Formats: sequence, structure tokens, C-alpha cells
Amino acid sequence: MKKRIFLLGVLSFFMLNQCATQKQFKAMWRSPYNIEIETLGVGQDGNKLVKAWANAKKPAQAVLQAEKNAVAAAIFKGLPAGNGAAATPAICRDPNCLEKNEAFFEGFFQTGGKYLQFVTRTNDGMPGGKDRIKMKKGYKVGLKASIAFDNLRKYLEEMGIVKRMDQGF
Repeated sequence: MKKRIFLLGVLSFFMLNQCATQKQFKAMWRSPYNIEIETLGVGQDGNKLVKAWANAKKPAQAVLQAEKNAVAAAIFKGLPAGNGAAATPAICRDPNCLEKNEAFFEGFFQTGGKYLQFVTRTNDGMPGGKDRIKMKKGYKVGLKASIAFDNLRKYLEEMGIVKRMDQGF
């Protein structure tokens, strides 16, 4: 009897521990730092050409999320080096930037929000072929986009989210 109670206690401990792990995993999955993005090149006038990936139940939803991911990567994560372009550091280098300005970023990234002023799709239509992958619970879509990086930085400086480059440290 004592052995059964002990085993039941150990089993319940592992089950509760697993629930906490799943919550942590979901929080990490939704993090702006967990964005799949690659640099395709550098455009003119401070534009960065990228390919951002997103997952959603429908391809159209994934395309909209990929646009948000491209801008979020430029703000919070930075853009990796690739295709002859050097790595670009994140606009907001403060690790707590998202938490400090949560209300601003909620409005900025809402559907149809200001982020759309700084991203332009370079695909002619809905991505297909290797850029549209059918997954178990939806689609994974890769979107080629141009980010107006310099304009985005200037806007965030004007809004007081990031320090101006000439302000120093």
C-alpha cells in the first residue's frame, strides 16, 4: 500500500512538472525572439530584404503573421548575415524593451497596425512551392519582404521607444 502511494506521488509530481514545462514551451514559442528569418540582401535607402516564416491554419493568416514576424525580428532580434549582407543588430537592444512598452507594441502589431508601413511583400501573390509547406495543423509559409529598416528605427526613436543613435550610451 505504501509503495502504491509513493508511486502515485512520484507520478503526480512528474505530471505537474510536465504541465509547467508545456507552459514554458508555449511562452517561448510566442516570444518575439523565436522568429525564423533569413536575410536575402540589402536594398536601397535603408531597406533590408528578408524571408520570414510563420505558421497558421490558413496560408493567408500565415502571410500576415510572417509580415509581423519580419518587423518584430528587425526590432527585437536583429537580422542574420546572409547573401552578402552583414548581420544587422536589433533596433531595440534593451532586453526588456517589449515588457516596458507592451501597450505600444500591442497597438503597433495589431491586425492592420502601424507595422504595415514598414514592411512590403515582394511576392507577387500567395507563396507557393517551397515557400508554402502543408503541416499537420495548418501551413508554414515563407514570405519574401522588404523592411524599411531606417524608417522603422526613426519612427521608434520619435515615439521614444529606442534611443537615438547620436544620444550615445
